[in-house]
Amino acid sequence: MIEWKDVTSYRLGERGTRAPDAWACNVGGLRISVVKGHVYNPGRWSLRCDPWFDVTDLDLSSDATGEEAKKASLERVRCQLQNSIDPISEALK
Repeated sequence: MIEWKDVTSYRLGERGTRAPDAWACNVGGLRISVVKGHVYNPGRWSLRCDPWFDVTDLDLSSDATGEEAKKASLERVRCQLQNSIDPISEALK
């Protein structure tokens, strides 16, 4: 089970009064971050996961939930990992 941490930047006394809009997790040595309203993508969900994704728009509707954004980010990273593994697997045959 992946443990997502709320990494939202709250103002003093604001925690618990509004929904989180940023999460991060560490999986297999990768740090995956999801944020809504990044300065480059205002009002949109974005993904960051070095070395492949640097503030990448997740192409979700503006009313998508954080859970949907987390799931979409994991799928994007999984696809990128698979695209990286396939040529290596082919070379080993």
